[in-house]
Amino acid sequence: MKEAISVSTLGLGSGYNEDLMVALASVGGGNHAFIEDADSLVAVFNQEFDGLLSVVANEFEIVVKLDESVRPVRMIGSEGDIEGQTIRIPLAQLYANQERYFIVETEVSPGTEDSTRDLAEVTVRYRNLQTETKEKLTSSIQVRFSDEEKIVEEAKDMEVYAYCSLQITTELNREATALRDAGQVKEAQSLLNQNAASLNKLYFECEAKGVNSVLPELKLAEESNEMQAEAIVDRSKWNSTRKSMRQLQNAVQSQQPYSVDVPSLSSSPSSASGK
Repeated sequence: MKEAISVSTLGLGSGYNEDLMVALASVGGGNHAFIEDADSLVAVFNQEFDGLLSVVANEFEIVVKLDESVRPVRMIGSEGDIEGQTIRIPLAQLYANQERYFIVETEVSPGTEDSTRDLAEVTVRYRNLQTETKEKLTSSIQVRFSDEEKIVEEAKDMEVYAYCSLQITTELNREATALRDAGQVKEAQSLLNQNAASLNKLYFECEAKGVNSVLPELKLAEESNEMQAEAIVDRSKWNSTRKSMRQLQNAVQSQQPYSVDVPSLSSSPSSASGK
């Protein structure tokens, strides 16, 4: 990542270590694909190379400087180095028409009614490959305090809330995978069903408020959790189901488009594109 090199991994067949492959893709800023048979290789390679040909920016330096009243807790869904009040977020490259977001969980000291406070300043430096110039963007984030729950609810940014929820339910999906590994099938199934229910509720909330951009991802995540809840019961297919689950977790975490083959999730892989 420090050398602006993105690493994607491909798992062919059922005899590879998906945890290792997903971990390599995650720290390498790339994608992971589960390929059940060699006939699918051409499509996956085409997706990866199409992405490479559309790179519009690289050499990123993303720095978040938090106010002293803010305590950084962790990054959610992506890597980042937290040093005191400064967070440095790695990103190898950006493709045409691609949007990336990063989530930082924080604790904020209480404020007084109707007061505002600066939370963070974000600086992004990168090389524009179209103009071959170094560019810089800066932005600041503020918080406003209120004792009125209605005011807080109305001010909530639903798109941001939805993307945060997607990453959190993906973390819970990983927990379900670990529970199934430990033989706790009912507990894993319950967690996946809870995920599906919360995503379904969020879908209709976003739809009612006209936040349509995130609806396809919410629906896909809901469907995948539902079908995984059914598929994990079959011990004979757990190996392939697990690989599909790990691929989907990586796709959401790396914010890559993906699809779910709902009728046969337990026996064949869903596909994740490389853009």
